[in-house]
Parts: sequence; C-alpha cells; structure tokens
Amino acid sequence: MPLVILAAFAAACSPVSTAPKDAVVQQSVGGGSASFTPAVDATGATDVSGPMAAFLASVPDGSTIALEAGGVYRLEETFLIADRRDLTIAGNGATFIVTRDNPENPVSPVDRRSVEIVRSTGITIRDLNVVGANPVAGKRAPYTPERGGQHGFQIASSTNVSLIRVSVTDTWGDFVYIGRKKGTGPSVGVLIQDSTFTRSGRQGITLTAARNVTIESSTITEAKRASFDLEPGYMTGDSIYNVTIRNNQVSGGRLLFVAAAGHQPINDVTIQGNTLSGMAMGIYVNDAAGGRRSNWKVLDNTSDTGAGGKALMNFIRVDGVTVTGNTQPMKFYSDKWYEQNPDRMVGVGVLADSSCQVSVWGNDFPNASMESLSIGVC
Repeated sequence: MPLVILAAFAAACSPVSTAPKDAVVQQSVGGGSASFTPAVDATGATDVSGPMAAFLASVPDGSTIALEAGGVYRLEETFLIADRRDLTIAGNGATFIVTRDNPENPVSPVDRRSVEIVRSTGITIRDLNVVGANPVAGKRAPYTPERGGQHGFQIASSTNVSLIRVSVTDTWGDFVYIGRKKGTGPSVGVLIQDSTFTRSGRQGITLTAARNVTIESSTITEAKRASFDLEPGYMTGDSIYNVTIRNNQVSGGRLLFVAAAGHQPINDVTIQGNTLSGMAMGIYVNDAAGGRRSNWKVLDNTSDTGAGGKALMNFIRVDGVTVTGNTQPMKFYSDKWYEQNPDRMVGVGVLADSSCQVSVWGNDFPNASMESLSIGVC
C-alpha cells in the first residue's frame, strides 16, 4: 500500500529549502519514485512563478511532479529545471500561461522562456500545454527580434529529455529550442513525440547544438519562419548530428520546411514520412562558412502545395544525399515562358551544388523542369 504524507506549505514567493505545505507525496514503502503535487493556485488568476520555483526546489531527483488535471498555472517567469536528474512532470492536461511581456527584464525581454531545462538528465514532460504571450503569432505576424528568445521550451546542455504529448501556442520565439549553454556541451538524446505546436513568432523547432534528436508524430502549424531550423553557430560545440524528423503533419509555415544554414557540421539527418499542407517541401542545406556536410536523407514526404522558384531542395557541399519517394507538385512554366527566359533555371526538384554521392530517384515532382540537377565540382 502506498504511504501518503501530508506536508506543510508556505506560500512564499522566493525559493525555500523546506517541503511545500499541502503537497501530496505518494511513495512506495520499499522506496522508489515519489509523486508530488504542488499546492499553488491552479486557476490562472495569480502569478505562481515564485511558489512553483520553491516547490520544484523541494522535490528530490527521481520524482514525479503531478500537476492538477486541467489546471491553469500562470508563470510570468521561466519555470527553470536546472542541474536535475530523473524528473518527470505529469501535466495531466494542465496549462502554463504567460499574460505579459517579460517582467524580469523589460528592457530586453528576450531572456524569458516558459520552460527551460538546463544541464539536466533524464527529464520527461508529458501532457502539458504552454501558451505564450504573443497575441499576433503566426506566419502573417511581424517578426520581433527583441522577443525572439521567448520560446515555449528551451533545452540546453541536457541529456535524455522527452517532450511527450505537449502543446505550445502563441510564442514570441520558437516552439522548442535545443542547444547548449556557453562553456558546456550540446544537448544529447532529445525526443519530441505526439505533440502539437501552433503559431510561433520565430522558428518552429530549432536545433543549434544537439546530438541524437528525434521529432516525430507531431503537428507543426504556422511557424513564423522555418518549421524546422537546424542552425549551429560559429563554435565547434554548436554542431548537429543524428537528427530524425519523421511522420509529422506540417502546415502553413511561412518560409522553409527545413532550413539548415549556419556554421559547423549538420550531419546524419533523416527527413521521412512527413505530410505538408499549405506549404512546399523547401529544404536548404549550406554551411555558411564553406564547410562540407554529410549524410542527408529525404524519404517519402508529401506536399499538396506547388513550389516555384529555382529549386525545391538545395544541397550545397553535402557528401551523401538520398532523395526518394517524395511527392511535390511544382509550379507550371509554359514553353513560351522558357523561350522568353532562356537563362532562367526554375522548377528543379533537387539541386546538388558541389555535392558528392547524390542519389535522386523515384520522386513525383509534377511540372518540374527536371527531377534533379548537379552543378559544381564534387
């Protein structure tokens, strides 16, 4: 039989070391994991940033935090999970909301994320909704760089992190940002699964320093910029390896489906079985520093929206490219248009520039001028 302990809770607004009052702790008599429920306002009427931070500090590693089913937690400051191990947040359909711009730093509100996981391992968040403070989020809204860091979730220098059945809506920044803190390593082993992301103010899901990331069976709608942004910085630690983006429903994105510019390697990437609606399957891979990237696979994806311009997919200095089984209508250009524009190369399915070991076959690109074209020196 589980042992139930009722502990006292002081509704303080700053972190404390004692267990919160009225938190319910369920623990097996023989040890093992414990479940804690925060006794804070779950109606959304008051800012519970301080009490939630105090509560989190009191919960030992290896525990489960069970939020009130359907509760609304107003968090005007970041819910920060830092230097923790083996924590599970069972959201039970609860929602974290933000109602105003960052009160921590109103001059530069870029720093506030709704949930941030830093230097932690074994963190699972499931069945949690996050609502940002952007009333004009989505592809048609203006991009506001000074608020572009207000992400739904940020994962930094952490390992074995899972976001399962979460949702993020109306952020100024990205739905999810995966990278590292200065002076520490990349995030390794991140799973995003069965989740819903709607209307961002910047990118959809961003990776800057990451290894072994899987994003699957999720819905991404109206990312302001790229739906998936793989963009390492200048430092070696900002590279990206072993990413799988599969079986997602992606719609209404304003810019590229997958953007992979930036600097440093982005290698071993598989994009498979995704369905796009209201947007084309635009992919751009190019190391801005002139380096080479390797092992990209684009398999069995489908879009219902015609693509115009020079090329649908661009691979620049990439060694090992496989593109097969994809369906993407291309914009129709008449023979007369080509006669009047003999120097314009448009409607190419896959353009491989200075790339080696390129295999493009079995795709359905209606109206394409050609399925693939290789230029430059391999």
